[in-house]
Parts: sequence; C-alpha cells; structure tokens
Amino acid sequence: MLTAPHPGLPSSYASLALSDDEGNSFEIVVHADPGHYDKWLIEQRPFSPIARLLRLVLDGSGIFVDVGANIGTIAVPLAQRVTRVLAVEMLPENCLRLVLAQSLNGLRNITVFQGAATNEECIVNYVGDEAYAAVSSARANNQAAGYRLDLIFSSVFGEDVATVDGEIAIKIDVEGHEAQVLEGAKKLIDSARPIFVYESLFGLASDNS
Repeated sequence: MLTAPHPGLPSSYASLALSDDEGNSFEIVVHADPGHYDKWLIEQRPFSPIARLLRLVLDGSGIFVDVGANIGTIAVPLAQRVTRVLAVEMLPENCLRLVLAQSLNGLRNITVFQGAATNEECIVNYVGDEAYAAVSSARANNQAAGYRLDLIFSSVFGEDVATVDGEIAIKIDVEGHEAQVLEGAKKLIDSARPIFVYESLFGLASDNS
C-alpha cells in the first residue's frame, strides 16, 4: 500500500516505503496513478540484490556512481551507507523523483546529474520511458544531452581522483549502451580502477533501435 500523500511531494506523486534485509526502511517516489513499473514496485517491494552486493563491497564508505539510476531503488539505500552517491539519469522526470526521494529520506550526499552517459559530448536520441528508456541510433522524439562519464565525474568530484576517499563503485544499467559508457570512462578507469557492476541485455539489436 502507498503511504498517505506526503506534504513534501506534489499531488501527482506518493512515497513508497521499501526495506533492506535488516528491516531498515527507505522511501522512493512513485506516481499517485502508477504505471507499469511503479505497479511492479508496489506489488513486489523489492530490495535490489545489486544494492545488497554494493553495500558489502563499499563497507560503509567510498563513492557510488549509479549510471542509469532510474528513481533510486539502488542509489537511495546506498546513500544511507556510503560517503557520496552520484546518480546519473537520462530522464528529467526520473531525476525529479530522485531529488524528491533524497529529501524524503533526509539525505544530503546524493548528487543527481541529468544526462546520458556515453562516449562523447553530444545529443542522444532515446526511446521508452520510466525504467525502460534506452539510447537509440534511430531518430526519436525524445532527446537528452550526452556526456562522457569522465566529464560527469570530474564535474562533481574534481579532476584529481587521488583525492577521493575510499573505493569507487560504478553500477551501469543503460539498456544496451554499456560499451559507450565504458568508452567514455577511460580516464576514470585508468586512474581509479573502480569496481564495476553492470546489467546487459543480450541479443539486443546492435543499433539499439
């Protein structure tokens, strides 16, 4: 069941309480009139196995970079346990929900970056919405600014990765655009040797159209 409408949320949204394996709760923001993905979250109340893994890997400190952060089902519970979180998300409406979730949970260590992580600074086309948006090489009605992850990371944490305290872990969930994200993170990979966790769609068309 959704919580009662929250005074800190627009009327079109509601908060949904999820719990980790230890029973600690956190809130994410869903639509008051939920679509397919929100309905799944409401019915399943999942705690992401990726969040569980990364909590163990980072062990209470370090930086978590969530590329394809969606609405924060991983970024928010990680922010409760690590030093900083950088949430990179292409869809503006998902970014709004991330910012609202940060406020609901009383967190001040999440930076939300709206844009698509890719291999060059450009305008990218994308198809889909909610949790199902994907960069496409075909012409599409939806567009977003694309940036190399190296540039995104340095704009938030500075050029000198050596000054970063603790491990850096990066989760990539970008619906088939993983290779381009990694290509745009060469400097970060060479200098910081971050830990990577990624989801990949096997059998997806090579042009992701």
